Amino acid sequence: MKEERFSSGTAVLITSYVPTYREAVKRLWDDFGGEIEYIGFDGYGLSDDTMMVTDADVIGFAALTDKLSDMANVVLLSPKLSLLDDIAHGVDAEIPAYLVIRSMLWGKNVRVLLDFEPPRIKRNTFFEKIIEDLQTIEAIGIGIMTYNCTSDLEAEGLTLITETDVRVAHKEGRYRIRKAAGAIVTPAARDASKELGLQIE
Repeated sequence: MKEERFSSGTAVLITSYVPTYREAVKRLWDDFGGEIEYIGFDGYGLSDDTMMVTDADVIGFAALTDKLSDMANVVLLSPKLSLLDDIAHGVDAEIPAYLVIRSMLWGKNVRVLLDFEPPRIKRNTFFEKIIEDLQTIEAIGIGIMTYNCTSDLEAEGLTLITETDVRVAHKEGRYRIRKAAGAIVTPAARDASKELGLQIE
């Protein structure tokens, strides 16, 4: 008889520099709670000695794979664009891409947390490639999340968010709408955001 395994917790894969990492950590905490394990690759981590980051090279590939198989959530934090391209095309030669793709195949809740808003379509530029990769990643079941890493972290959002605002944002290729403190979000806007997978925050 096969032993039942219960998944819990969140593994956050850090494969490159994380700008304004405190904002990223806040977003992760808000979405996944406190049971988070940070795993760094190639010497990357968070710029804070108080936060424990497990070194992927130290624990080894087999132990790392087992660790992720026990997690409920796997998040790729602020990855390089080349890594997004590998994942979008199923290229799993690098360990982080392998782990993200494998976690998705295992049925984990897999997310990519970007430090930028996905660009609007720019035909015949490298922005178009980024958009295509992100759309492909979403199409295979990996969610896209963002956090604000600019100096304008407290930028005011909309005071009224309607269904039209949500549909326009989605059409423009955005993944979130920032709302001001005390903002009014119409029920139709909430329904549209759920339907389109767009975050109101």
